[in-house]
Amino acid sequence: MKIAILGLGHVGSSIAANLVIDEVCSEMVLVTRRLDFARAEALDLQHSVCVSGAPMRVTAGDLVDAAGADLVMVTVSVSVPPGSADRDLYARGNGALMRELLSEVARHCPNAVLLILSNPLDALTTMAIELTGFPWQRVIGSGTLLDSARWRAGISAYVGVHSDDIRAYVIGEHGPNMVPLISTANIAGQRAEDPVRQAELAARCMQEGLEVFRTRGYTNHAIARAATMIARAIARNRRETMPVSVLSDGYAGIDGVCLSLPCVIGTGGVHRIMHPVLSEPERTMLRQGAESIRRTLAVCRG
Repeated sequence: MKIAILGLGHVGSSIAANLVIDEVCSEMVLVTRRLDFARAEALDLQHSVCVSGAPMRVTAGDLVDAAGADLVMVTVSVSVPPGSADRDLYARGNGALMRELLSEVARHCPNAVLLILSNPLDALTTMAIELTGFPWQRVIGSGTLLDSARWRAGISAYVGVHSDDIRAYVIGEHGPNMVPLISTANIAGQRAEDPVRQAELAARCMQEGLEVFRTRGYTNHAIARAATMIARAIARNRRETMPVSVLSDGYAGIDGVCLSLPCVIGTGGVHRIMHPVLSEPERTMLRQGAESIRRTLAVCRG
């Protein structure tokens, strides 16, 4: 499998390292305007391959060198004022970047799965479908996968059960209107008790990423692991269910925008969108998030 990573900031570099550690692909191409930096990064990663003995080739270049990639991971982003956690500040600049970049991605990598990690994530994922003309199944945003994992970790610590045995999804907008599905959260098939406490855990966990961002100015390790999980599911056809940003198929009366829903991920991208049962408050919150994404999308389009 050939993977191209577009952008080598904190997130892109961390993803590249994780892909090497997990031996997800046979070839990886690092693409950035800072070619000297990309070459140095590729050489350092190739040296780590030598240590592990994994049969992987890591190079640097441009989109011509990425031609034929099976998976293209997009982490490029404009800069915003230090410490700002407002994803909408990225909308106009990153929207312009996508208009410049993604038609070329489609030309050089016409059969690729596209994984968006740049913000505002749901709006840019929606734009990516429009700009590439790819089938929606092949355009995915990292979405609320990490937010869901944080919530499961919080539940795990609270109830003393391993997080692998917990089913709890955060869906909807990757932003302030995220929807933790309190009504369907369960532990080994048993409904999670104390919904008030579950809501508190969800609210706290959904703020933890912002706390990291405000202190460090960026987050990278956890989102890199989430991105690697998606890449591994695609590369190995694992058919894992995870909440990622995809074009809504009319669920809860929402269409025309991407937002996070539980999806079965394998070779070629999304195999199936799952439709969890919603309470009325959850349905309302989901629709509010969709409207927020539409407003942000208008800004991204310019």
